[in-house]
Amino acid sequence: MILSEVHQRPAARCLEDCVAYDYRQGKKTTFPPWMLEQLEKTFDLQELSKSENSRKVKELFGRVRALEKQTWDKADAKEDMGSQKP
Repeated sequence: MILSEVHQRPAARCLEDCVAYDYRQGKKTTFPPWMLEQLEKTFDLQELSKSENSRKVKELFGRVRALEKQTWDKADAKEDMGSQKP
């Protein structure tokens, strides 16, 4: 994911395809078994990390929402729009 610093939000999502290419033969080829095994391990670690971080993000959203309920969601809450006073 590419994040925009200016807008403080995701700007793009990236996907990748890995292709082994044999330049001597001038065509695609298969990965050696050891390389395929390492790529699978890397993918598994990425999926685990994504799962753990998604859980953490959900927890943070819940904590932020709880704070909002304590402050903004009160019946007598008033928003300060920063009006100018002479």
